[in-house]
Amino acid sequence: KTGLTKAFVIDEKKKAELIKSDPQSSEIIEPFLTGKEVRRYGVDFQHRYIILTKIGVDVEKYPAVMAWLNTFRKELEKRWDKGNHWYELRACDYYELFKKPKLIYGAITVGPRFTIDFDGYYANNANFFIPTSDKKLLGILNSKLGWYLISNTCTQIRGGYQLIWKYFGNVPIAKSSSPEIERSVEKMLSLSKQLNEIGSKMTDQRRSVEGKIKQTDAEIDELVYKLYGITDEEKEVIEESLK
Repeated sequence: KTGLTKAFVIDEKKKAELIKSDPQSSEIIEPFLTGKEVRRYGVDFQHRYIILTKIGVDVEKYPAVMAWLNTFRKELEKRWDKGNHWYELRACDYYELFKKPKLIYGAITVGPRFTIDFDGYYANNANFFIPTSDKKLLGILNSKLGWYLISNTCTQIRGGYQLIWKYFGNVPIAKSSSPEIERSVEKMLSLSKQLNEIGSKMTDQRRSVEGKIKQTDAEIDELVYKLYGITDEEKEVIEESLK
């Protein structure tokens, strides 16, 4: 939470302006996720950035950033949730975890949209994250069985499910390892990245990648069923409930 989004969250154009004016500005500008950018096995980055003036940052070292924030000074001073100075963000015990690999997901979602972030995105409270790069866990949560378990554990809200830890933390996760799931998830992450780079225009290349994604997705579903010892009868019940 910034307390004043319009001051701290900027677009690509403003980022470029600040860095052009003072190259050191890049030291405290980080990629930022809001809303629904977090997708299944990937991130649809909308080129938003956060000015990360954490407590203790000497903002005088960044004159362009200081000038920009100063245009909002009166509003920034009125924030009740801020650091020790008007230009600082609130205290946060886990700032450094944002920079490390993490499994990130939407706080409210109508279907599984989990991914692993290796790029160090920061995010607002529309997203939660777990500080892990466990690909097996990612495969489970994005699978049909995973979503079945989530939808039967978490609370419904606004046509979707609220993945607050009080409930989401109770989703049963198989402890045994599964190199097969990990390899398939790595493939899925790569394919999803390819699809994002291709863009929305329907081409033969896009159709090919979509076909591979569908096939890999089905492979992960079957591997997860096997991991949990799900019978054919139980599988039918699970998939029928998801229709």
